[in-house]
Amino acid sequence: MSDRRYFKAEVISLANTAVGATLEDIGAAITLEGNYTKAVFEIANLGDTNALTDFSLMVKPSQSAGWHNLLTGTGWATVAGLLLAKTGDANTLGTEASIMVVVDIPPCHSIKFQGKSTATSVTVKGQLWRNG
Repeated sequence: MSDRRYFKAEVISLANTAVGATLEDIGAAITLEGNYTKAVFEIANLGDTNALTDFSLMVKPSQSAGWHNLLTGTGWATVAGLLLAKTGDANTLGTEASIMVVVDIPPCHSIKFQGKSTATSVTVKGQLWRNG
């Protein structure tokens, strides 16, 4: 049994962002400054017509670096590597549906979420955790 303890550090609440045919930001980037190691969040597709066709968790390694995909596309299909748990596939999330995912976060400056669909609205809500 591990003696690792986690302390809640920040709540994520990125409300109702419209996404279209290309990957588009959902809410604003979240600055982590290397302090957080886990993310537990719910992804909800609020649209009643179109499923998500991709979902991306992106990281920015440092303040002056560019954005890089951490998990996207089929990376959401199987619990492995950085994806620790899930209740569905983020990249094919159906209409009026939601899932929960748990992700390991590497030390990085910030993260952001992106979604893609013909046209729908997406929310991301959850918590970031840090080691204590």
